[in-house]
Amino acid sequence: MTTNAPEQTKLGLTFTPEYEVTGCSPTTLSFNARLAAPEVIEETGKRSAISLTAVIDKSGSMKGKKLALVKHTCAFLLNQLSSNDKLGLVEYDTFVNELIPLSRTSDTFKTEAATVISRMETGSCTNLSGGLFEGLKQQQKNKFIDWDKSQSMPASTPAAPSADPLDQAVASGAPNAPAAAPLAPAAPSSETTNPLAAGFSTLCATVQQTLSQMTSSTPPPPPPPPPPP
Repeated sequence: MTTNAPEQTKLGLTFTPEYEVTGCSPTTLSFNARLAAPEVIEETGKRSAISLTAVIDKSGSMKGKKLALVKHTCAFLLNQLSSNDKLGLVEYDTFVNELIPLSRTSDTFKTEAATVISRMETGSCTNLSGGLFEGLKQQQKNKFIDWDKSQSMPASTPAAPSADPLDQAVASGAPNAPAAAPLAPAAPSSETTNPLAAGFSTLCATVQQTLSQMTSSTPPPPPPPPPPP
């Protein structure tokens, strides 16, 4: 389905059904709607650079088509980002792992990241809070890697214990992965100013304070026994 607008401003709208084949009996169907807008070419119309961290659930419940759809979505996301943007990826099941450090989304990075994402496999339980905190921490640190200065993505190495307050907050809330350091190339990381960094710092401090209050609070006394009959 396409609008009748001029070619340079044309929008494309497509619908993809959940199942390719269905039965004859009445049923409820889900559709994926995709709206494609034309690329902005004018210099004054360029959007601002964005910094994203994808936090991916790879627990046992994601086995099969669910994880395959997540991988397909990540591949779509990679293709939509420009070389001015940044992307990182955190995966979690029982443990949390920074699978891809925050990086500039150059063509070199996209090739490496697509390979890493395609190899994701399902695990065990669901440490949702640990994955969320790790994603927040990646944006809060606001350090990114330029893969054009590196040859390839090396294997991960065991992570050293961290004294970062947010790391401690994650560890106090749920178990964290003991053996998954950020994948980093030989070239040193770059650092830039992120206008959201202050907001993330405030949010992380609030989460840490709330966790501390929850763990240190005294449980309420038990209710009084019912009166005798």
